[in-house]
Amino acid sequence: MDNDSSGIINAPKIAEKIGLHRTYVVQNNNKELKDANDFLISKPEEIKKLIENAKTIPESKLITFESMKDTIKERLLKT
Repeated sequence: MDNDSSGIINAPKIAEKIGLHRTYVVQNNNKELKDANDFLISKPEEIKKLIENAKTIPESKLITFESMKDTIKERLLKT
């Protein structure tokens, strides 16, 4: 996934489908380089470090509809 808002939002969804234990997320703090291809072109030596530091997403970090059901219901009934 790219390091843009869509990529950041969708990474947990993709990870859940693939399997949290099999999916590693690479944290990229460089806003100029949005994906692995950009790194391979501009800074190939850094891509290995990023991959080595990749981590899985803990289940506790996932937001599911089930966990938000009461909050959504409450907000809908207030309007």
